[in-house]
Order: sequence, then structure tokens, then C-alpha cells
Amino acid sequence: METVLGMTDLQIKLFTAIAQVGMAAMVGYIAYQQWQTARKKLKADLFDRRFAAYRDLVQQVHRLTDLQLIDMDAVTNYGLTEYLEIDRIGREMAWLFQDATADLVRKEVTSLARTVSGQLINLTETQNSSERMQLGREIMRNQERLATALGQVTKSVSPFLALHH
Repeated sequence: METVLGMTDLQIKLFTAIAQVGMAAMVGYIAYQQWQTARKKLKADLFDRRFAAYRDLVQQVHRLTDLQLIDMDAVTNYGLTEYLEIDRIGREMAWLFQDATADLVRKEVTSLARTVSGQLINLTETQNSSERMQLGREIMRNQERLATALGQVTKSVSPFLALHH
């Protein structure tokens, strides 16, 4: 039996099936593209959070290591404030980076920041000039160690701060 345009019922079913398969393929392609877009957005968001945490860590460490021991009023405030910020950032980085990076920040950077902060507080309380000189040298050595530890962190986080789509 013939129907529209001289096609048989079987031919109409064949064209309908081809159209449905084509439509399903287009829907599948759109879903794939949406999945890829969402994946790239997730990577970009993770990059932004990682970079912000790393940038904040660098900023706080630089403030602590660049501190000149001339202005004693600033020493007390910077030492404690910077240490607390470095500690907070280190805890946040545990969620954003691999365990080795978080351990490096916690064991090296935060530990040295705590040491420098304590030494800065001791420096403000010390009256003896020879003790102040010795403590000042220790602080500068620990500031250098802190800068070196930050370099190790930079090396550790570099692979995570690249956008590969």
C-alpha cells in the first residue's frame, strides 16, 4: 500500500527512525558540549581559588620577610598578624592542593612564621642592646629561611597553577 509521495509504510518508518536517530545524536552532542563547558568552568574556578590562596600566602610571607627591624611599633603588629594570616592560608591550602604541598606550608612556612613572629615580639620586649642585636640576626636568618621555604612552596604549586583544558 502506498501513501504520501508514493512511499510505502515501511519507507516512512525508515525515514522516521533515521530522523529520530539524528535528533538523538544532536541532543547527545549538545549534552557533551555542556559537560565540557562545565568541566572547563570547574577548572577555571579551582584555578582562581588556588591562585588567590597562593597569592595571599606570598603577600603575607613577603610582609613578614621584608619587615625592617627599625620601626618597633610596626614589628609587634606585623609579626602576629602575618603569622595568623599565614596559618589561616595554610589551612585553606590543605583543601586546594595535594597533601605534600599542604604539609610543606604547614611544617615549613607556618612554623617559620610562628618562630619569626615570636622572635619579633621578644625583640620588642628586650632591653639589652647585645641581646637585641643577637635576636635581630636570628630574625634575619629565619626570614631568609622563610623566603627559601616559600620558594619550595612555589615549586610545589606551579603544576596546579596552569590551565590545561
